Amino acid sequence: MGHVDLPTYPFRRRRYWLDSGSGSGGSGDVAVSGQVAAGHPLLVAVLDHVDSDGVTLTGRLSLDTHPWLADHMMSGSVIVPGAVFVELALRAGDEVECPRVDELILEAPLLLTERDSAALQVAVGAPDATGRRPVTVYARTPAEQSSRTARDWTRHASGYLTGQAAPATAGASPAAWPPHGAEAVDVDALYALLTEQGFDYGPLFRGLRRAWQRDGEVLAEVALPQDADATGFGLHPALLDAVLHGGELFAEDDVVTMPFAWRGVTLHATGATVLRVRLARADEGGGYAITATDPGDGPVLTVDSFVPRAVSTDELGANLAHNDLFTLDWTAAPVTAGTGAGPEADKDASPVWAVLGAGPALPDATSHPDLAALLASPKPMPDAVLYAPRVPLGEPTAAVRSTTAEVLGLLNEWLTAERCLAARLVVATTGAGPVDGAVAGLVRAAQAENPDRITLVHLGSGEIPAALLTEGLRSREPEFAIREGAIRVARLVRATGAVKAPEPGTSVLVTGGTGGLGAAVARHLAVRHGVRELVLVSRRGPEAPGAQELVAELSGHGARAVLVACDVGDREAVARVLTDHAVSGIVHAAGVLDDGLMGSLTPERFDSVFRSKADAAWHLHELAEELSLDLSMFVMFSSAAGTFDGAGQANYAAANGFLDALAAHRHRLGLPAASLAWGLWEESAGMAGALGEADLERMRRSGMGALSTADGLALFDTAVGLEYPVVLPMRLDTVAVGERGHDVPAMLRGLVRTAGTPQRRSASSAPAEPEVSLAERLAAMRPRERAPFLLDIVRTQVAVVLGHDGPRDIDPKRGFTDFGVDSLAALELRNLLAKLADVRLPATLVFDHPTPQAVADLLFDELVDEPEPGLPLGAELAAIEEALRTADPADEQYAAVVTRLRGLTAAWVGPEEAQARARAQDEEEIESATAEELFGILDGELGEE
Repeated sequence: MGHVDLPTYPFRRRRYWLDSGSGSGGSGDVAVSGQVAAGHPLLVAVLDHVDSDGVTLTGRLSLDTHPWLADHMMSGSVIVPGAVFVELALRAGDEVECPRVDELILEAPLLLTERDSAALQVAVGAPDATGRRPVTVYARTPAEQSSRTARDWTRHASGYLTGQAAPATAGASPAAWPPHGAEAVDVDALYALLTEQGFDYGPLFRGLRRAWQRDGEVLAEVALPQDADATGFGLHPALLDAVLHGGELFAEDDVVTMPFAWRGVTLHATGATVLRVRLARADEGGGYAITATDPGDGPVLTVDSFVPRAVSTDELGANLAHNDLFTLDWTAAPVTAGTGAGPEADKDASPVWAVLGAGPALPDATSHPDLAALLASPKPMPDAVLYAPRVPLGEPTAAVRSTTAEVLGLLNEWLTAERCLAARLVVATTGAGPVDGAVAGLVRAAQAENPDRITLVHLGSGEIPAALLTEGLRSREPEFAIREGAIRVARLVRATGAVKAPEPGTSVLVTGGTGGLGAAVARHLAVRHGVRELVLVSRRGPEAPGAQELVAELSGHGARAVLVACDVGDREAVARVLTDHAVSGIVHAAGVLDDGLMGSLTPERFDSVFRSKADAAWHLHELAEELSLDLSMFVMFSSAAGTFDGAGQANYAAANGFLDALAAHRHRLGLPAASLAWGLWEESAGMAGALGEADLERMRRSGMGALSTADGLALFDTAVGLEYPVVLPMRLDTVAVGERGHDVPAMLRGLVRTAGTPQRRSASSAPAEPEVSLAERLAAMRPRERAPFLLDIVRTQVAVVLGHDGPRDIDPKRGFTDFGVDSLAALELRNLLAKLADVRLPATLVFDHPTPQAVADLLFDELVDEPEPGLPLGAELAAIEEALRTADPADEQYAAVVTRLRGLTAAWVGPEEAQARARAQDEEEIESATAEELFGILDGELGEE
């Protein structure tokens, strides 16, 4: 056994037109639809995209059609091997002549049951300027097919393909085999350990035959069983999976690993059934490079880097990565070039600090009672201003109001003061529990509205390490923490871990119980978890629309529902409810919105939002302890706005930040707690029903999709069953997020590869061109091109914000209000243009400059230097000269322009004597003059500019 050499592989397009005689199940109809056979054991058909240079390959996996998958089990479940996704990506690359898998990240496992038949889609997008194409692998099982929409598909892997294949070089295995000086490894003992860890491999996947270790390398021999059929595969997934078993020998302990990231995968030959493999450490992150040959030393496979992912043994009994569930992780700050504190600060200079209020002292920093005193100081504005709000002692519901009112006032004053434009406000939390959470939510929302103006730092209590504070500021991270003498930055990561079944008990109180989400949760608790008693609390109680129908519906599910009218912000009213109704679980889903941008919000507009969210949560927390309620569930419905991208919702973000911090507080006390910081729901009866199409389009562009009610309730169970105090359940399109490039929110940078991430390139590819600023591009243009160019930029960004097809839909003289630009859209437009132009623009941009043309004029004034006197005249003459040189002399307009120029020169010659001399010139010469000669006359009279 060995491999089959195909010299043209993998640039061979394996396409076979489907006809009525091929396959089954109506393939003739498939042929009519434009699909062709994929010619692969895992894929059925290939369909070209009609609107782009891309393709989609489709297939289906089941244990009936692919019984060999049953040999790959973990903790009793069949899991499709990660090597399958590599094989699918290679086949897709073959289709579009991109044979190298530049990168492939495995995002979620694909589990199969005996009854499952998972539909597959491998989508390849159009190439970018370098020829690199995105590739994504989706699957859908019958349980996911609630409707025929994209949300029913789970993305299991994503990455990029490229045509830059690695050269097919020999030498993976030493000439002597087994290699000289290598120490043999007990393969049977390795498989025994894997079995103990939860892996249950059948014969097909026990392909590691022999292995050795030598000088930090693993050398191995892997093979398929003699009866295995590798026909049609590039590389059979079971054989590639066996290659990875050798990588387990790199482990220094018994940590279980799963495939995670592949980079630089090139298949040089197909049909291999036996491989000799060398695995060599590729980096310090646990990754290694792979080189595989056939027994004759012919190259078969090279992988620049394969990175496994460590998992706990408890995770093997559940989904290893919950694709739509995220948690906040504090990770080491990335190593970046030093930058100054403020936007204009010298990167090599130490920032000048000031401290406001009675906050912590910093060495060499000036102190000021408030911002007004600092602004009145004759001294130069410092680079950074530290402010740590003092949280008053006493009831948190009162403390959160006074503290956020103080922070709100400072933020609004800072954002409107001209002197503060080149400085950075640093707001610090110092360990005040739920109130700190509210401050963090408020500051994050202000950051989303005003990028690069504010930093949030978590210091905790105690002395402030000034050097670390400066180091964190230099990182340019919008939020960081100082913990155990190190800088940590906030990143969202996918939630992992074993899921315990929620135990709500027999009686559950649901606040907001008659609203859209509250009612959905009540149904779910009755139907899915068998809750027999439900106390549904809302402001209107029995009088709420649909309340009586909900009670009847729940009764049909065997649950008794009691409707209670209660203002959950009233502690005494909540106490009466808990006294009258003994409950074993609480779901706090109540909430109200009062959205507005920072400058429009007041403490009064915070109050109503806090009352239904923060006050109610604190009352439930305190009273449950006072009344000695034996709770098995305490769940709060929070919002992702409190964690990131809360623009236009600072009050709501603050209230939900309070909930998240309260959950962490309860967790530390050993009490049940889960704050679910939801993304967008489709539920129209909930608060999402107030969103307009422009709002929804804005969220889609940011990568935030909507959860169906069914998906949301499934995530409810999983999130509550995880051992995290705060979980963010949301439909996040990381591909769309990654397309934002440098504008990806810092919180999401750990989930995507952005334009700021260094990319590998082959020696043959051209180096990346340095970025050119908009001001530099304008300076390089002809004067007459600059204004139209800027106007096109403004119209394009307006189209993006409003969801239009392009700039042609945007009338430059039409008012923004006529386009339907609301305050949040106006803010987004301001931020987009400020980022593009690298200039400061006011938050009131569209009000001060109410049309696209007016905004373009403003940008022109900001970016284009005023020319020297006389320069515009010379430039315009040069433009006319160029136009005449390329014009057709036979054109009627050409003759008219020449005649007009002749008249203009006569009018501008000067004194009467000069005019007489000009009239005396030979008319014949003038009649036959070329455009160059005419401009020569003008240049002679007017002078060169």
